[in-house]
Amino acid sequence: MHAEKITPFRPATAGQRLRRAVIQDVGETGYLLDHDRSREARRAFGCLVQPEVGDVVLVDDDPSGVSYVLSVLERPEPRSATLSVPGDMHLVAPTGALSISSRAPVRLASDDHLYLRSDRITVHGRETAFRFAVARAHGDEITASVRAIKTVAETVQSVVRDFLQRARNYVRRTEGNDDVRARNLSRQAEGLIHQHSDNAIITTKKDMRIDGERIHRG
Repeated sequence: MHAEKITPFRPATAGQRLRRAVIQDVGETGYLLDHDRSREARRAFGCLVQPEVGDVVLVDDDPSGVSYVLSVLERPEPRSATLSVPGDMHLVAPTGALSISSRAPVRLASDDHLYLRSDRITVHGRETAFRFAVARAHGDEITASVRAIKTVAETVQSVVRDFLQRARNYVRRTEGNDDVRARNLSRQAEGLIHQHSDNAIITTKKDMRIDGERIHRG
């Protein structure tokens, strides 16, 4: 065999393999392009923006006969874009900060569980709204400093070991029954204690003591 009859193999260059195409339809396993609708082009793993019908994409024609959509070059009406991967996605900034900003609303949604973990979490907002079916909070200490608190509920239940309150003025109004039960009950006022009702009943099993400099009856 003479060397001059041997044709050397020359692989396709990058310019020959890369081309522009328009997505015509989305198939079961890939995308149908405008130049060849007989086979589907696969989406490259590094193509994070999910292609849509009408997108102008960059295609790589592999020598094995497989075509890959590498990236989305243009979108006729760039209303929105979706970043998607076939498996789990991790955004990592090992030596810097990670910021997500938008002039429109930012939504985080999960069908299973939304988990936040940090050494410190700070939330700033002009207005905050929480809507939930059941809420649970576990921790060592809660400190709140606000101008006003308004609570509307059908039932409020509290179980604590020690309950301390301090206020400049304290007003309580009960439309139904007001029942207080304690082992010992002590009330002390520096000024006046005033109690008024249509009827009053005071009973004791043992002793009752009324002591004062003057006692008025009637």
